Amino acid sequence: MTKENRLSREEFLKATYLMGGAILFGGFTENLADFSIPALPGEKDPEKEKGLVLNGEIKEILSLTPRLSFDKAGHLLHLDDNQILPVSLVQTGNDKYRRQDEGEKIENVLLMIHHFDGGAPRRPFASKDRTADTTVYGLDHPNWSLENVSTPTVHFCVDNYPVNPEGNKDAGFGILQSQKESGNVMHPTKGQHVFIGINRANGMPDINKKNTLSFMNELEIVSNLGDQKMGDDINSYSLGYEQVGWYFSRSFPEHFPENRQIANVFGLSLAVSAEYKLGPWDNVGHHEVQEKADPGDEFMLLIRYLYGVSVFRGLIDKKLVFEDDSPKDYFGKIKNYFLARAGKHAAERYKKWNEIYGMDRFINSLPDRA
Repeated sequence: MTKENRLSREEFLKATYLMGGAILFGGFTENLADFSIPALPGEKDPEKEKGLVLNGEIKEILSLTPRLSFDKAGHLLHLDDNQILPVSLVQTGNDKYRRQDEGEKIENVLLMIHHFDGGAPRRPFASKDRTADTTVYGLDHPNWSLENVSTPTVHFCVDNYPVNPEGNKDAGFGILQSQKESGNVMHPTKGQHVFIGINRANGMPDINKKNTLSFMNELEIVSNLGDQKMGDDINSYSLGYEQVGWYFSRSFPEHFPENRQIANVFGLSLAVSAEYKLGPWDNVGHHEVQEKADPGDEFMLLIRYLYGVSVFRGLIDKKLVFEDDSPKDYFGKIKNYFLARAGKHAAERYKKWNEIYGMDRFINSLPDRA
């Protein structure tokens, strides 16, 4: 949702938070002037309001989606019924090192890049899933090296635990901020998470971004990915996050993240969209711009489906998601885009995904005009 769209009870909540600001926020109270409280996920029930049909998986993801927003300095804040607190900060080594010169700032955030960290969610003999701080460790100790390229860094890391501002290895983090706030939310410090170079299989230039734009153009999809000034320098125009896990598309849904982790990712995506006016097509998978597997077409289809459903839940501005399309046209586009990208087994892959998330049934429940 946009900053202008607020809950009717916001002023009451805001006053409550302000009265306890010194306790709840510490140094964050001065940044509350432009702060808005997003709607509660699932607060509106589309089945009751419009006769729309959502299946249980989507309902559960929405019920688990955390309320998040940014303050003016760039802290990601978590909101619950009692308090507003910044998520945990666990900086990457890259971010700590370059803080000596404050790092290069992003002039204009045009994209959100979705990644996974490429590690098994649970280590051998472990009793529970990895936490997001292990992702930060992996970024600091990559299993590759490139000349003149420092270790990667992203803005956030996500795991399969409830969002916990006091996060730790036992309780998990849900979402942590892995790059320190820049002091100005509109100009975050640049990350290093997309390295477009040479296709390792054939030595030719990596054309994943070009192919993605071709698919988008064929379907008349508008995305900031096509912004001419960006070129291949995606890091200078994007926020990025890593999430725990690997091979989401391989043998789907065997390695797919659980609903809590998907909800954390989606809550983060909504907060970024609200702050920087990014739509679902400005949320791009790493594999859509580089020769990578993460996070995969099934995952990005789900994120874009959740964006569309969230319009009916009052969680995001309709225009930001649908642009000039009707809802049916939008959902048709995300389906056709998946089918165009997914290769010779596209129909089979879509059928398996749809059996879990029920998008076709939702589309059929939409009125011709909504």
